[in-house]
Amino acid sequence: MVNLENWPLFVWTIADGLMCVPRTDVMTQTYEFQDALRHIDKTPQNGVYALIDAQRDLWWGR
Repeated sequence: MVNLENWPLFVWTIADGLMCVPRTDVMTQTYEFQDALRHIDKTPQNGVYALIDAQRDLWWGR
């Protein structure tokens, strides 16, 4: 857990997709940046989301 609210930490990378840390299970179909954002938007799960490789998609406007 990453803070006083006991919210889980989710990390997205282009290589691994979106996963909950420290577990290694990946959320299915979240390897693409837009798919990860859709998943985050639709999930009722509160958490801290770190989008590690997002600058590539934000910079190029994908």
